[in-house]
Amino acid sequence: MQSNRNFFSMLKIFTVLTLILASGTPMVSAQSMKFGVIDLKRVFEECTKFQQVENELQKVQKSKAQSIEQMRNSLADEFDQFKVQQELLPEAARKQRVTELRSKETAYLNKLREEQLELERMKKDKLDPLAEDLKNVVEAIAREEGYDFIFKNLYLAYSNPKHDITNKVIQRMNKR
Repeated sequence: MQSNRNFFSMLKIFTVLTLILASGTPMVSAQSMKFGVIDLKRVFEECTKFQQVENELQKVQKSKAQSIEQMRNSLADEFDQFKVQQELLPEAARKQRVTELRSKETAYLNKLREEQLELERMKKDKLDPLAEDLKNVVEAIAREEGYDFIFKNLYLAYSNPKHDITNKVIQRMNKR
């Protein structure tokens, strides 16, 4: 599904560019347009702020994973103990224990879901401002250096390395 969206996004970009370049208007020609390309993977890997956020999120995720793992192990142990003891328990006690275990299982699943949602919120809260900074940096470079278009290299089959502005973006992001 995601690859289809990427394909259609790429197709839209190339269609627009083709129409612009093929329009034949004297104001728009390939020679007068300035293109730039950014390798976002490199920006995320080499920009210190993105790395700091990623490290922080990994620590939080690891901590939450340990807590959830302990809860899961405890629940699994209780289920195992119940399997051994269930034949010895009276019917009423057995039903009560099943209800307790189901309740604990529901609590575990709710906790797991809550932790995942909290991690996603935290990720969004931390990355959204960085994405906005990145957008501002790219726009500033485009204005200052007269770029008409700046593309993510993700959508390009090939681009001449002279159009790559990734290093400029990384340097500016690291100065902020």
